[in-house]
Amino acid sequence: MEVMPRSPLFLSCFTHIINNEINSGSPFKQWNKGASLAKGEYLWIAESDDYADKHFLERLVDVLDRHTHVGLAYCQSWGVDEGDRILQSWKLNTDMLDLERWQQDFINDGKDECQRYLIYKNTVPNASATLIRRCIYEQVGNAEESLKLCGDWLTWVKVLMQSDIAFVAAPLNYFRTHAHSVRSGSLKYLVYAEESYRVLEYVLQHCDIPLETANQAYQVLLERWYEAAIAHRNEAPNHLHTRIYRLANRIDPRLKRRLLRKALADPRSAEIEQLQEKLLNRKVRIEHLRSRLDATQQELEQARSQIAAMETSKFWAMRKGWFRLKRMLHLPLSE
Repeated sequence: MEVMPRSPLFLSCFTHIINNEINSGSPFKQWNKGASLAKGEYLWIAESDDYADKHFLERLVDVLDRHTHVGLAYCQSWGVDEGDRILQSWKLNTDMLDLERWQQDFINDGKDECQRYLIYKNTVPNASATLIRRCIYEQVGNAEESLKLCGDWLTWVKVLMQSDIAFVAAPLNYFRTHAHSVRSGSLKYLVYAEESYRVLEYVLQHCDIPLETANQAYQVLLERWYEAAIAHRNEAPNHLHTRIYRLANRIDPRLKRRLLRKALADPRSAEIEQLQEKLLNRKVRIEHLRSRLDATQQELEQARSQIAAMETSKFWAMRKGWFRLKRMLHLPLSE
């Protein structure tokens, strides 16, 4: 956890090698486990099978050494596949926010970074490209373990509430993605949407966000949730949507209006209406069957009452006596 390069030149820096016998199910628990053993001033969380350029530590350590108010420094990353083939620059992750900003180095106030960029998405998507000042990491209570996918994002936000951020535009890290990545999986898009609202709630609680910026963030997160909900509408459990809705409604005072506007403008609304109509027809049919079942149960109860009344009558007692006599005399019961 504390500086873990592949090069044999650094093997003498290792102080602990610990193998987990049980999978904790959370990478963020492993972050905290490693950080608790670290003795150095900085933390490098070298995750999974990512790897770094030989100048990575040299550049980022220099930034943190020269700027003591910076608590988190990170560099640009290359996305690579299982065969180390470069797929793309992770600058694409931030182009929707600003096409120019991540083309050069910068240092920024931590809260300003949260208010202007991290409020919308995780602009530091790769922990392996990050160097963190350990005292700040511990000060904010370590990594956020309660989230499955956005624990890193919320951790960056917490660190930047207490310190500034530095970015190195040189792509000195290689971020490997593959089919078994923790970010893959269908329902995880909905989990990501839910946890995005958790991060937004934290930013709103700790920063003075202008109303226009807040409305933009609400809209971005709504789009994220809406698209995930449409894409996985046949497989997502209802309780997950209910949980997301309650969380979003608590944060966004105009959520219902935004949802309605989004649905009306969606060209897929006709398909959704057809599905809703089918659902309504099924509900009507179920209610009809229930009413028929109730009527049948009433008829059955009436028949039971009639049988009970007959069994207590004198005629029924005489009839039962007559059949007993036939059996005693071995006479045919049908005659």
